[in-house]
Amino acid sequence: MKFLTWLFLTLSVLSMATANEGMWLFNDPPLDAIEKEYGVRLTPELLEHLQKSSVRFSNGGSGSFISPDGLVMTNHHVAFSAVNKLSTPEHPYTEKGFFANTPEQEAKCPDLELVQLEKIVDVTDRIRAAEESVDEGARPAARRQEIARIESEAMKSTGLFCEVMSFYRGGLYHLYEYRRFNDVRLVFAPEENVGYFGGETDNFEYPRYNLDLSFFRVYVDGQPYRPDHWLRWSAAGARENELVLVSGHPGRTERLDTTAHLEFLRDSYFPFFLDSTRRQELTLGLYRQRGEKQAQSASADFFRIQNTRKAKSGILLGLQTPWMIDLQKETERLQRAAWRQRYPGQKDPWTVIEQALTVWRGHLVDYAMLEEDWAFQSSLYKAAKQIVRLSAEQTKPDAERFPEYRSTTQESTRRMLLTPGPIDLEREKVQLADSFGFCLERLAPARPEIRSWLGGDSPKGWAARLVDGTRLADFSFRKELLDGGWEKVQASDDPMIRFALTVDPVARKLRAEHDSGVVEPIQKAYTDLALFRFQTHPHTCYPDATFTLRLSYGKVAGLPGIPAMTTIAGAYAHAEEHRRADVFSLSDKWFDHRSEVDETTPLNFISTNDIIGGNSGSPVVNVKGEVVGLIFDGNVDSLSLDFLYSEKSARAVSVHSSGIREILTKIYGVDLIP
Repeated sequence: MKFLTWLFLTLSVLSMATANEGMWLFNDPPLDAIEKEYGVRLTPELLEHLQKSSVRFSNGGSGSFISPDGLVMTNHHVAFSAVNKLSTPEHPYTEKGFFANTPEQEAKCPDLELVQLEKIVDVTDRIRAAEESVDEGARPAARRQEIARIESEAMKSTGLFCEVMSFYRGGLYHLYEYRRFNDVRLVFAPEENVGYFGGETDNFEYPRYNLDLSFFRVYVDGQPYRPDHWLRWSAAGARENELVLVSGHPGRTERLDTTAHLEFLRDSYFPFFLDSTRRQELTLGLYRQRGEKQAQSASADFFRIQNTRKAKSGILLGLQTPWMIDLQKETERLQRAAWRQRYPGQKDPWTVIEQALTVWRGHLVDYAMLEEDWAFQSSLYKAAKQIVRLSAEQTKPDAERFPEYRSTTQESTRRMLLTPGPIDLEREKVQLADSFGFCLERLAPARPEIRSWLGGDSPKGWAARLVDGTRLADFSFRKELLDGGWEKVQASDDPMIRFALTVDPVARKLRAEHDSGVVEPIQKAYTDLALFRFQTHPHTCYPDATFTLRLSYGKVAGLPGIPAMTTIAGAYAHAEEHRRADVFSLSDKWFDHRSEVDETTPLNFISTNDIIGGNSGSPVVNVKGEVVGLIFDGNVDSLSLDFLYSEKSARAVSVHSSGIREILTKIYGVDLIP
């Protein structure tokens, strides 16, 4: 018993978050830890205000309301895709920037959706009861059915978009009730060489000198939205060593991952992922060089893929650093010993995960290529797949559908399919041909039937045939298919639909194998592991990020030899040091108004906040709930935060609120901040 007690104490220490670590749930914030370290007790009123001032972008970023008339602040790189879709050869907004002087000039974004979290409800007991009412083999289906019922009931009673989220790998289930906004209009975006200043060279580095900022406005019933909660601006902005809070939507962390899981990611998943990503980056990079029109079409996705490639390369580098795996092995050694003491003779979750990873490794390439669409880099193919899947799934009871096609979620899918937007058919052919060529390289030796999909043609000719023949670029045709239902889709002679129908049975089979052989056993094992690790300390440990709203706390702090803040003067100097070439050019407007600017004003700063991808666009606020900055990046040491937090060297990078105000008013002549 003494030995077991010692083990649990050791596990407690290893599991508890270190200072400033954590992406915390808003309904379980680390109030005691913050008060102990900073002497400040956050109030429920402040947390509610911060929660309801925050928004999530459908394209994967965060933002916040900063005015009583629906103005939303986010990053330039979060906004870039929407800006790019609004750009034309006559109005190249991505290159030249955008500003609406009047409400009438604000540009409606064709397929952008924002959501605001209204309420969180713990539904764990209800889902547990549903699982325990059936035999173990039937529990996954019972869980899915109960989640579908909860979501459907909540949507009917609230009129909000409702989604059940799992935390601690199934240890907790919370119902998230969201207010959804579909009328979102662009108000301001800087020039590309300002918002992306330093480009790939400076990305994930520090010092930085970026105005990575854009503004949108939310409309409801044709009028600017009047939010009950919005963030006011700080007069002073962020100060060194000050406690700062970040409210945003970190994408996904895997800090519970076992040693075997980390080794799988290191040796199998990330190398394959990076092979695909590098290929996409090269394909789009070459396409951008064909001309101005092609560059405009491909820029948003090129920068996104370039950013992803650098981020995942950094994560892989972290996993290849021996101490990270060694630390996990030592933690795991203690945990497994404690498990054996408590559950003698029972298969432990680490073994279950190892066995499931063996299954995943066996179909990793097939699943990624054919079900996750790595082989089909085409918006037209993805539209075809969505139409096929949505129509087929609607013939089933709600609880038996894939989660993304339930009645609670299908509205967003349908809206995205029916929202007109520019489609570059030339680019579609290039990307589809190249990605399917990659598929043939990696899969055809094991799956020779895949070559038959070409119909005797080359990947290039096959892609041209599909893209030239399909009518899916016409959104009225998409609507016709969706309205016609499954029978209409099955009878369609559209070549892209026909091809999606050909692939779908193969992809569904892979998904079924992956769900039963990988997803379900891993989820069950991690649920057991998470409960084992966290139940004894429920308020000192946080769940992995899941693109849900989280609270992070930290302080503004530099690194050895690196000051916490840069200034506007530094941006000018950085541009001049690089002879204002390419991504270091800034814009003429900056130099035209240089004499009017106070160059000592802070521009960017770093803090110890625990953030990852998805936090882009998150507001940084002080303890009064006032905006002091805007998250836009992390330094290179932050790339391993998916798996392990380190306050010693990892930093979040933000635009300083004082720099934002100074540049908007003095350089752009824009008065947006209340």
